[in-house]
Amino acid sequence: MYYDVIDYTHIGNNIRKRRKELGITLLELGDEIGTSKSHISHVEKGQTSFSLRFVVAIANALSCSVDYLLGYNIEVYNDYVCSNEFEELFADLAFEEKRIFLEFMRQAKQFMNNAQTIKSDG
Repeated sequence: MYYDVIDYTHIGNNIRKRRKELGITLLELGDEIGTSKSHISHVEKGQTSFSLRFVVAIANALSCSVDYLLGYNIEVYNDYVCSNEFEELFADLAFEEKRIFLEFMRQAKQFMNNAQTIKSDG
């Protein structure tokens, strides 16, 4: 499952965005949380992993919530998980198999829409 997937680039982008909103330099943020300017730069570029404790320290230094830095709400997360699962399903299919699969999905979607319409009308 994808419950433990961490998108470091996404989080790093949110850290950079918030830091710039506040007009804080890499050096200032690093000094605030006790790490180097280069480490903050690597985090913002998604080039390194980090702990939950680190994210909390960053959130405190940037006066925002950890949720803000993570940037996910449940709908976005669920879409992300589904997208990755579809990618995995498609990964080893031949072109013709992908075409058949997509047609099946279109028909399934149409069936669900029709069923919803009937349920709403009934």
